[in-house]
Amino acid sequence: MALQTALGSLDYRRAAGVICVIIVLILLLELLSVAIRRRGGQERPAGSAALPAGRRVHDVGWDRDRVLRFAGAGTAAAVFLVSLWSLDLSLDRLAGAWPNVRAMLTGMWPPAFSGEIFMGVLESLLMALGAASVGALGGLAAALLTATGVAPWRPLAAVVRALVVVMRGIPDLVYALLFVAALGLGPFAGFLALSISCTALAAKFFTDALERLAPVPHEALTSVGATRPQAFTAGSWPQFVPSFTGNGLFVADLALRESIVLGIVGAGGVGYLMQESIATLRYDVTCAIVIAIAVVVYGIEALARLARRHLL
Repeated sequence: MALQTALGSLDYRRAAGVICVIIVLILLLELLSVAIRRRGGQERPAGSAALPAGRRVHDVGWDRDRVLRFAGAGTAAAVFLVSLWSLDLSLDRLAGAWPNVRAMLTGMWPPAFSGEIFMGVLESLLMALGAASVGALGGLAAALLTATGVAPWRPLAAVVRALVVVMRGIPDLVYALLFVAALGLGPFAGFLALSISCTALAAKFFTDALERLAPVPHEALTSVGATRPQAFTAGSWPQFVPSFTGNGLFVADLALRESIVLGIVGAGGVGYLMQESIATLRYDVTCAIVIAIAVVVYGIEALARLARRHLL
């Protein structure tokens, strides 16, 4: 809401401040994610299974690792409770919400389908699939430069990872506003905005997937003289294909839903029609748009399940 207010009042310096805060938070989460994965992947020392002298079998003890685990779990629980408290939850508001919900649901039926809705959904779908394809290729390139065990040069990996975090930290709506201001209204601006966000998101998914691959095939091929590209192609890529396909389709799913938001600012797609239907209380049109989008999203999910079943 702070970002929307800043953009609506043309206070771009304040909007830049909000975006910087978002980027810092995402960077902290990225560092936490990397630390947890590295710690979870560490192997215990060979002698760690043996009990110290005087330790009873049923006495687990409080070593450093156990203290850290409990402290982390306690911190996570505290953050969760503080988050709930800060939301100012009100059971009275929930109890009195049903009449408003019933009135809205009543206005949604029957849904009012039209050719304009189907053309808008088709435009959103084409934007999403195009952006997801660009994002898959760009995300794969970024993942190959950043994933541990695959990246050719660690300093370059750190720079690319930071760049991806920054790209992911800027909301899609800001990208759309920039491209609409530069190129005018239409789906091309939305496609470019979605391409950036899809690249950053796919890079995140692909990097995590590459770092979870079994290293044995890659190391075995390297030990007998295979080059890095050969070892990756024959040892790592076959393991990575299911994740690449599933995550790529998931990015397309997210891009389709995000294209609706971008359409609100004139970046193409069915978003403008949805905003207009809500603003004019035409909930039957809103319902028709939601149903059409849900059908398309279900189709993408069914395609993803089919691909995973054949590739896994």
